[in-house]
Amino acid sequence: MILVVQNSSGMTTNIDSLHLGFWRADFDRDATLRAHAAMPTDRRTCQCLTCKNYMAQKPTPFPSDFLDLLSRLGIDPNKEIEVYEMQPDDPQGIEYYGWFYFVGDVVADAGSPNPANGPIVTEFSYHLAPGPAYAVAQFGDLPVSRVEFQCLRLPWATGFSPTTAST
Repeated sequence: MILVVQNSSGMTTNIDSLHLGFWRADFDRDATLRAHAAMPTDRRTCQCLTCKNYMAQKPTPFPSDFLDLLSRLGIDPNKEIEVYEMQPDDPQGIEYYGWFYFVGDVVADAGSPNPANGPIVTEFSYHLAPGPAYAVAQFGDLPVSRVEFQCLRLPWATGFSPTTAST
């Protein structure tokens, strides 16, 4: 259901809702699209080997259900806010974790567990999280929430390996 809201400056906003597990997101897809459009295409400035490996595989091979969720929220899958790695010395590949921002609020259903306190995850998964981890200028003062992902396992791209010297 889409709810049309008029703010104090007279602008109308379309607020939509979705449920993901124990969480509900009330979001503004159009505002999210605008914020992502204003973000630079190549935000990643880190030159470490694991970040170079991640960037070499763009667009990142996320599962289709995750890409569908990002699209519904208005998120550009090439504009993650944060990405970090776990187990970078594994010759079989790297597990990446990270998050994307969207304009909106996340509300936990009654009795919902905190995903951060859940079991250790060994396969790709994702969840909604309230609030930003830190400010990103393109989102301004808008209410921001996150889609967090974990265990995105990517192989070492051609020319990269845990033994390759970082340059």
